[in-house]
Amino acid sequence: MQMKKIIFSLIFFCLFIPHAQAVGLTLSPAKIEVVYPDKKSAELIVTNISSEPILVKISPDNWAKEIIVEDAEFALMPEAKTKVKINFNFATYKSQIYQTNLSVIANALSASSFNAASGIKVPLSVSVTPFKSQLFLFSSIFSAIILLLIVGIFYYYYKKRQASFLHRLHLDFLKLHKKYRH
Repeated sequence: MQMKKIIFSLIFFCLFIPHAQAVGLTLSPAKIEVVYPDKKSAELIVTNISSEPILVKISPDNWAKEIIVEDAEFALMPEAKTKVKINFNFATYKSQIYQTNLSVIANALSASSFNAASGIKVPLSVSVTPFKSQLFLFSSIFSAIILLLIVGIFYYYYKKRQASFLHRLHLDFLKLHKKYRH
């Protein structure tokens, strides 16, 4: 009997006491994975699933200078969705995987509304790979240096051979000159 009173009291308490409600939003995709520099941006779709307008703030937990969220703070009407572009700039970073989270916080716009803020963490991974044009540039410069060395070696031996031929021709000319001078 005592247990029934406790259960009835809990149900009564839960039904008639006002609840704090968190504003609702959904995000797509659930995680972001980027291979930099092949992909220098990504999109996050934010949807307001609550019945009132919300204010959304998006920021990276780490690398705030390298991960730039366009329109990092915006209002979103009920049942509305928006695309948020996220740009990456890891040009000066070495090749490895950098991981952090995007913090997405939603608050009710109405001051009279008593809704708790809600937040979602979106895992974010940036795999920095060597820049292909840099590799192409370095391989092109290396190939040009090798080609110049080969041409230089051939030119050196050509000039050496030409000089010896001219030298012999000059000596032959001097012999002939001596022979016919007398």
